[in-house]
Amino acid sequence: MKTKFLNKQRKYTFNLEYFSFVVNTFIKYKIPDYLSYDKLELFISFVSSRQIRKLKNDIFGIDILTDVISLPLETTNINPEIPAIFGEIFICPQVANFQAKDYGNTQEEELTLLIIHGLLHLIGYKDYTDDEKKLMRMEEDKMLGFIEMERQNIGFFYKERIK
Repeated sequence: MKTKFLNKQRKYTFNLEYFSFVVNTFIKYKIPDYLSYDKLELFISFVSSRQIRKLKNDIFGIDILTDVISLPLETTNINPEIPAIFGEIFICPQVANFQAKDYGNTQEEELTLLIIHGLLHLIGYKDYTDDEKKLMRMEEDKMLGFIEMERQNIGFFYKERIK
């Protein structure tokens, strides 16, 4: 699967290599069959607070500011030979930055969580009820653990190579 990042806002810059690693780790642990689907695309757009509020209103009819919007496409009949879009995720870094300060995270940690949250929505997780929210949080925590484990493995690999 190919991931395309689009930065449609001007205030923040990002380490897209790290966020690609986050997406690939998610795919490896949650939907490993999709790793080999070269013609499947995922779009992640970083948008301004004005843009995400407009998207929320246009798509859901709710005029509020939000942090992430996921738009999944039909994934039950994906053919690895036919070009297709897996889904789109829109993230507002400005909202993420405010949330990061509130929760004591770095902006990168908060954006990582929002990418995971958006990906979980793309594969069918919901967070409307308390039970769904609880399951979503558990899956987010599990994925953060996998990402940290992979990060440490890569770190050890680089340390080995430096010696």
